[in-house]
Amino acid sequence: MAKKKDPVTEPPAEESVALTTTKEGSISLDTASLDIPEATRENIEMLLGMLSGETEGLEVEEDYIYRPTDIYLVQAMTKEERRGDAKNGEIVANSEVVAKLTEELRLFPVMAWVQRTHLNFDTSEVVCSSADAKYSREGDLCERCPDGRWVARTPPSCTQQRAVLFLAEDMSEIYRVYFQKSSAKAGTKVIDSIRRARGIGKCAILLGRSQEQNKRGEKYFQYKVRRDAENPPSPAEVTIVQALNKKFAYDRKKILAMAEARRHEFAAGGPVSPQGVLDVETRGEVDDVSM
Repeated sequence: MAKKKDPVTEPPAEESVALTTTKEGSISLDTASLDIPEATRENIEMLLGMLSGETEGLEVEEDYIYRPTDIYLVQAMTKEERRGDAKNGEIVANSEVVAKLTEELRLFPVMAWVQRTHLNFDTSEVVCSSADAKYSREGDLCERCPDGRWVARTPPSCTQQRAVLFLAEDMSEIYRVYFQKSSAKAGTKVIDSIRRARGIGKCAILLGRSQEQNKRGEKYFQYKVRRDAENPPSPAEVTIVQALNKKFAYDRKKILAMAEARRHEFAAGGPVSPQGVLDVETRGEVDDVSM
């Protein structure tokens, strides 16, 4: 029996008529044929230039990979809150407020994956990390690592994150959000919303926050998401998001290949070129990341 296609991992080809991609991960998107406002067209064209490293004045290396803009919730004692740049509960990007307490961000989910990070709580130094939440940088199985387990009431120093890439509503930015700990359910809800919409690009998410209180009486904020069912993406927006999904799936494959190369290097005691494993199946992780 033929395997049924997953509408999340395999977007319909007929809805990407304005898109072409290459093995090298470049994108050619015919923005002139898309029914979008002129300001949005300028934003997406600028973003595509940044993605490919072809923006005027931008000097990039041969293995250039675009880095999305991280956004996060301001909590008590976050640097932006201490400096007075943002209030507790606001959402910031590059230390600038992008959503005030009463506001939600309307975003288009582009791609998601799972990873793990082991932080030193005292120094915030990254002790270890896993690009796929399966194997550490040295090749050890994450599920067997004691640093990822609770000990009595002490939380694990290595935590799993659901990372989601979003396209801003005005298409000027790609945002990256890490849903973890108390916000983990919100990340799962984003994925569920995509699946209910039957494919990448076919839903918009409203990203906000809620205030909670822990057992010690301390108040904190966590992400709250809901699907914008009243305003689904237009056909042009679907096409753009699906194009970006293909681009980031390729970049993600490169990142996984480099992680695999580091594991080979650690095991063999010598360097391994990331390109040497780029086209090799890396234990199936790539299938999990292209929404």
